[in-house]
Amino acid sequence: MKKIYSLLFLMSFTIGIGQIPSGYYGSATGSGYTLKTQLYNIIKGHADNGYAGLYTTYQSSDIDNFYENDGTILDMYSEKPSGTDPYNYSSGSTQRCGTYTTEGDCYNKRAYHTAIRI
Repeated sequence: MKKIYSLLFLMSFTIGIGQIPSGYYGSATGSGYTLKTQLYNIIKGHADNGYAGLYTTYQSSDIDNFYENDGTILDMYSEKPSGTDPYNYSSGSTQRCGTYTTEGDCYNKRAYHTAIRI
């Protein structure tokens, strides 16, 4: 029973924080070209960092401040919450993929910065 309540709480919490801001699409009315133009006006001010910007984003969005709290990049595929991680990646450029020989040598931008799986 506790599992069901926990699941319901988690789902309601996720839904609660995953919502768009109130009124975000308020000006998006009509159809066709008018709607397309209104949607464009809503999103036109965003900053596109591109694919190359992911490494910069990882330095602030994916730092391990939860488990080991050691400032390494949190790898969702190899993290061991109750033990020592098999791989640790710094946010520096030395562990970015390019040339590698074994699993865990580097992290990449593909598949959410996971270790290369051979």
